[in-house]
Amino acid sequence: MKLREDPGVHIAVPLNVWVVFVSVIFLFCPATTDGQAPAPATPGPEHEILRSLEGDWQVFVKDEVVGSATARLRLGDRFLELELVSDSGPVRHAIYTFGFDRRHGVYTVVALDDSGTYSVTARGTAKGARIMMYGKDDDPVMRSMGLDKEFVIVLDVQSDDNVLIETLLVDTRTPDRNEMPFLSYELRRLR
Repeated sequence: MKLREDPGVHIAVPLNVWVVFVSVIFLFCPATTDGQAPAPATPGPEHEILRSLEGDWQVFVKDEVVGSATARLRLGDRFLELELVSDSGPVRHAIYTFGFDRRHGVYTVVALDDSGTYSVTARGTAKGARIMMYGKDDDPVMRSMGLDKEFVIVLDVQSDDNVLIETLLVDTRTPDRNEMPFLSYELRRLR
């Protein structure tokens, strides 16, 4: 089926509207020509720690092999997607997508797993090779008990061949806001 073109319909856009439109595009999409810093939409030096994790891993809990993980760079090396499969524990299949938000200067994670039908997000900073990302979840069960659900997802790159991924729950009932271990996986690189 061929659509019939109507030669009588034209939309006239004044030149000044086009100039404003193009100016806005260039304003929000700057490119560097001095070689100092990469453009905002490209990976920066903070992404190197994520790039170093690409590959295949064995998953350990308390020095016992419980599964495997595969980490792959995605979207032009902007994000690291880590898929973890475990034979035991409360979470048997999880996908973490780690990134670095150059606009705000923070590491980010989106985490999904087979314990629910929702995802959680967190943001944070690095101290050396230990990245701590803080998040909140509107958990209806905890809310019904009068509690807030806050958590920390930790990505601790201990070496090129050893990584720790932890989820800590924040005790929001006290002013101390202690961080309590919930899940912990050690990843050892497969060679």
